Amino acid sequence: MFIKCIILTGTVCLWTSAQAASSVGFTTLDSSFEVDGSPIVVSNMPKIKSQDSIPACAGFSSATVAQFYICKNSKPPIQDCSGLDSSREVSPLNMIAWMHTNKGIGVQEQRNHNNIQLYHEKSSATLALQNAANASLFYADSCFPMDHLVNELGDYNFDKVEGIFNKIEKEYRKYTTEGSLCESCLVKATSELGISASILDLKEALPKKGDDTTFGEYLFKITLDKCHDFVGKRIRPKPTFGMFPSEKSDIKYEKLIDKVKSVLSTGMPLAAGGICIEKIGKNCKTTHSVTISGYRKVCKGSGSAKTCRDVVKVQNSWGKDWQKEYDDGWVDAKELFSNQIANPEVMKNMLAWYS
Repeated sequence: MFIKCIILTGTVCLWTSAQAASSVGFTTLDSSFEVDGSPIVVSNMPKIKSQDSIPACAGFSSATVAQFYICKNSKPPIQDCSGLDSSREVSPLNMIAWMHTNKGIGVQEQRNHNNIQLYHEKSSATLALQNAANASLFYADSCFPMDHLVNELGDYNFDKVEGIFNKIEKEYRKYTTEGSLCESCLVKATSELGISASILDLKEALPKKGDDTTFGEYLFKITLDKCHDFVGKRIRPKPTFGMFPSEKSDIKYEKLIDKVKSVLSTGMPLAAGGICIEKIGKNCKTTHSVTISGYRKVCKGSGSAKTCRDVVKVQNSWGKDWQKEYDDGWVDAKELFSNQIANPEVMKNMLAWYS
């Protein structure tokens, strides 16, 4: 049974129970199709997680790619990448913080990791992986365990989960615009996120007179800033970032799937953005980011009646139930990438990986 969730406009990656069984980007093939040739499958993938109602799909897909690289390149390599505790896992929240521009930089591509914008419409796993690779800095999930929000805040009570962030932002906005602050309200809301902080700590993180600290930066300060748990600090070599395509393009499907197969053949998974999961007419309303960890060709029939399709294995951030319902993530590749093929703007930098 699928959980209910709230769809927001933009790249926020959420879904509803009504759309779950028919999300436009995900199509499984029936059992009449059989594997043709040798599949390409990346083994020892990180654990499957759920973003719940938090608009963080790009954070989860980029964290999965980074986590795999760390497991593979640890000395010795980590044999069970799906069995790690949160102190050894890459924080999805930290990867979200790698997606946005530094203050004062303008249109340049320099970025930092201390600005958590959960509802930013241009969130991108590609940006997260690129900027994190340059710094080779990955906070551990133990700094702010996302599982706390998913598993402990009340039987998938989405209004509550999302509402906590909204309450904290409300107090922040009230303080920055009116100068007033409900101290007990801020402490209570913050504690509901599993964060143990005194009012002195929370007030210290608030903007000072003349300071232009954004809410995203404030959220970073109260969640990750005081933490010194990092993963992959001694990983050598540092990850080399790759992306495709690098420019707006009308690249055909065949070239796109060839790139997917090429990267998977090196033993590395990819993050894929711009997956359309909700349409209004012919227009995509909501997009999503996933990790791709496998490819296989499947066919049915014979001779002139033989029909073949490409399928890729998706590791989604919608939990184990979704993976089971969708044939362990094996979905039709052409349908998965249909939004990118139709829209050159979405196509740019849609695939990203480490090597």
